[in-house]
Amino acid sequence: MGYAILRNILLPGLLTSLFLIALSCNGAASNSTQNAGESDRVISDSVSKNDLNTLVTQSSNLQLSVADGSVARYKVVESLTRFLNPITAMGETTDVSGVIVFQEDGSIHPDSHVTIGTAAFRSDENKRDNWVRRNGGLGDKIFIGITGVEGLDFPIPVSGNFRFKIEGDLTVADITRKTTWNAQADFFADQVEGTASTSVTWEQFGLSQPRLPFIISVSDDIVLEIDFKTIR
Repeated sequence: MGYAILRNILLPGLLTSLFLIALSCNGAASNSTQNAGESDRVISDSVSKNDLNTLVTQSSNLQLSVADGSVARYKVVESLTRFLNPITAMGETTDVSGVIVFQEDGSIHPDSHVTIGTAAFRSDENKRDNWVRRNGGLGDKIFIGITGVEGLDFPIPVSGNFRFKIEGDLTVADITRKTTWNAQADFFADQVEGTASTSVTWEQFGLSQPRLPFIISVSDDIVLEIDFKTIR
């Protein structure tokens, strides 16, 4: 009799306890699996974002912005009354701005350009400077639409000194001519510094040669130079 009572009272309770324990274990295992899945998704999302950032960085265009310290100049050979031999007249300005953008395939973005303000050109002769501003016919700006770079590997170097050519549409006094600039530059991780030059004639852009009492004659060629400092 006593054994039957114990069996009828204790056995159902024991079975109930075992059932609850098993249910609890299954729930914990399920939560663990769910948490592991969420963790995997977090790691996966993190990797995807890292891959995306890397892709964006690799696919970004490379931009070289003209920085302070850049100088543009013209050079013209003149024969003057006070010198026996011809001299090279030179005017300079620091009013230089612009940007050169290399696209993913190494080609130049159509908006790449350099602009030179003509009002600030200064030489060693005030009369020459006044003539350039008032009678030179240059206009307010000289504009160079950069169309290509030849002889330079892409991606462009981060060290070393290299010679290359810059192709550009030069606009002076609303007249545009294709020009090739010979360039040499030092390359660094965060900047590029160098010089580019080309030669044009007065006739190409319909410009008037200076007529001043101290000038006997002027050469037909005008050398244009830019000492450029650009930052990446």
